[in-house]
Order: sequence, then structure tokens, then C-alpha cells
Amino acid sequence: MAKHDIKKFEDSYMEMYEKLSLDSSYGLDNAEHKAWVSAMAGTITTRDIIAPYNEIVKTFRDNDFSSKFGKEVLRRTERAFIDYRSLKYAMSKMSWEEKYFPNSIRATIHQKQQDILGLRIYPEYKKTSKLLPYHGVAVLKKVDEKYCMLIQPEINIASQIGCKRYINNYAFSDFYLDL
Repeated sequence: MAKHDIKKFEDSYMEMYEKLSLDSSYGLDNAEHKAWVSAMAGTITTRDIIAPYNEIVKTFRDNDFSSKFGKEVLRRTERAFIDYRSLKYAMSKMSWEEKYFPNSIRATIHQKQQDILGLRIYPEYKKTSKLLPYHGVAVLKKVDEKYCMLIQPEINIASQIGCKRYINNYAFSDFYLDL
């Protein structure tokens, strides 16, 4: 980062950090906040916390943070969430990507369990995508009396009540109908 941008970055970071320190859900509705915290909890280092196995399972499988272990995971997750959102805000305020990496495509590459690499294109791709239909399954949904097609991760849509799965001749999901 250029020296002349450091102060602007720090000021923006602290502006958001102070707001989020009072309320980490600032700017999010309750469901969004809960989803973020639940997702981030799995990324928090916990190997230094001694806890019975059943508390660990209860925390991560059931998103139940009521145990001593769960409360510590939640505390760490909230701190990480505040740092993450503050960092993203500060980068956004200074147009980080456009300024330092003009005309570039943001992407991450990550190794899968199999011998392949996954590629994620940003900012368009974040779990669902209009540009990358192979990152999900088609979902037909009625909006204003017309059907539109959305692309969503199958794991998300398959668990929703009121969605009907259609299977093709190869026994794979062809699409879902959101009733």
C-alpha cells in the first residue's frame, strides 16, 4: 500500500471497528449476522481450548454456543468477524482492487479433496453466481407472476421446504422448482 493511503486506510478501518465493537451485526439483519457468525466459527483456531467432545460437537454441529467452549468460540468469532468486516470496509473505501490492481480479475484458487483445483471469481461469485452457472443448480422461482432462473448451491436449495427436485435421465439433479 502506498504510504499516502495508510492514514486513510487506518481511519476507515477504525471508523468501522468502533461501530462493530458496539454491535457486530451493524448493517446486517439478524439472519445475515447469524449466518456469517456460524460460517466463521468453523474457521477459528480452537486447539488451545480444552473441552469435552460433546461440547465441541454441540457447538459446531448444532451452532449452540451456550457451553463454556461455545462461548469462547463465539467470543473469538465475533472478534474475527469485526476485524474482517473492518478490513473489508477500509479496502472498499479506498477502492483497493481498482487502485492497486486495475483491470484485474479477483479470484481464489483452492485445492479440493480430489486431484483438482477449484477457482472462485470475485466479486460476482459468492456462493451463487449469474455468470458462472456451474457453481450451482438451476432454481426456477416465480417472481411477479413470471418464472426466473436462479443459480444456487444445491446443498442450500435441497434443504428448503417447498422446493421440488427434478432429476434427469442420468439420475442427476436437473433443476429445482421453488413452489
